[in-house]
Amino acid sequence: MPQLAEGWIKRVLAGINPFGQRVTDMFNNSVNTQGSMLTQAGKRWEGDIALNLDNINDHGLLEIYETVLNRGKMLSIEAGINYGPANDALLLAAGYINDLYMMVGNDGWADAANPTIGIGTKDRTYGDIATALFAFKGQMPSLLEEELALLRGRDDFMQPGVETGPVYNRMFWNYTRGIDSGEVIYALNYNIQEDQGATLDGAINAADAARMYPQGHGDAYGHYLSALKGYYKLLTDVDFTWAPRTEAVTVLGKPVQVDYMDERKFAAAASALARAGNQIFDLTWRRDYEPGQDSGWAHFEQSRTNDRRSHTEGDATVQSKRRWGMDHWASRNGIGTMVNWVVGNAMLPAVDTDPSA
Repeated sequence: MPQLAEGWIKRVLAGINPFGQRVTDMFNNSVNTQGSMLTQAGKRWEGDIALNLDNINDHGLLEIYETVLNRGKMLSIEAGINYGPANDALLLAAGYINDLYMMVGNDGWADAANPTIGIGTKDRTYGDIATALFAFKGQMPSLLEEELALLRGRDDFMQPGVETGPVYNRMFWNYTRGIDSGEVIYALNYNIQEDQGATLDGAINAADAARMYPQGHGDAYGHYLSALKGYYKLLTDVDFTWAPRTEAVTVLGKPVQVDYMDERKFAAAASALARAGNQIFDLTWRRDYEPGQDSGWAHFEQSRTNDRRSHTEGDATVQSKRRWGMDHWASRNGIGTMVNWVVGNAMLPAVDTDPSA
């Protein structure tokens, strides 16, 4: 009788996941003891990696899944092949990437929603000053600025800039030698621990924090954008047809119909993006608010030019400009939410062909 034969993408995704060892030969390879999804997600994708056993534990799931998605696109839609089962496999890979970026984005959102520290309040050691301490004190001048950075990242006006990987515009692991901030508050708040799978050196430091949080901290808005990017890569390809339907995977040799609900994942990511943008707008308004009827509106649309960076527009070289005023976030979030709403509705058929189902 006919038997389902899974394609290359499904076999790779089944073999490389957060729940099993990537290498099963434990005599010649050490056990990977990483248990955090944020740790396993790893760094952001910066280019396709080599998928072989020599380096399979050297990369996070995001780098691996992005490479698998790009390889699958090259073999199908980028070769002009619009084939339903292949498209389903591409959606599966994009859905995995969406799941991981949503987890990383939700971590930044949760930190911004409650940026206070949860230590020292039961005794008098830190009890009297706990409300004045926050995990990224030193990098950020105030708790409000820390909330904003956790939601939309940091700007490009202080070292090391936003082009340095793997952190980019997010906040660095706060081992910045502050006496009442930095190492103590950050390490305790994020429960930084030494890597148990490597040679113990007896010190908990920035290297351990980088292992636990490979992308740094914050920028929930950017992570939600990345969660949508995989789907948009497929939607914008003329040889890809989005068809809401189930697909089949094998479980103990038997085909099982499943539905990973990519339309709902897209809608959930778009909703989280809108929610984060709205919170950034509110906090920006609170930061820039000036009392009095003579204050006007100009300070709500403030921008700042960066003399260290420039880009080309036509034949002219233009200095980069940060547009993070309240007006800018209102238009950015409003237009982006409307576009995502339109695209999300376009994924679904206009008419339900089987209302009784």
